Amino acid sequence: MLMSRGMIARRYQDLICWQLARELEQFYADDHARFLIIGRSSLMETHNSAGAGLGFGYFSVEDTDRMQRLAARSGKAATGLINYLKSLPPGSPWRRGRR
Repeated sequence: MLMSRGMIARRYQDLICWQLARELEQFYADDHARFLIIGRSSLMETHNSAGAGLGFGYFSVEDTDRMQRLAARSGKAATGLINYLKSLPPGSPWRRGRR
């Protein structure tokens, strides 16, 4: 048996679900969007570095293409989520950010 804050779990999956639920209680859209913006910048850097690595002969054309396509797709997904989070109404409880 596993225990977390007074709850007893018979399976580790239950404990993971409880911990995730507690973390989501602390979710704030503004903070999440800010972290996504940072992550998106890292994806752009990865995209550019893969191209540079190809130029130096570290990666094959196929590997570079796969890395750059994955970084681009991930960046687009991050942008979509950022736009959604920023579109939430200002008065909603999800918009309370730490200032």
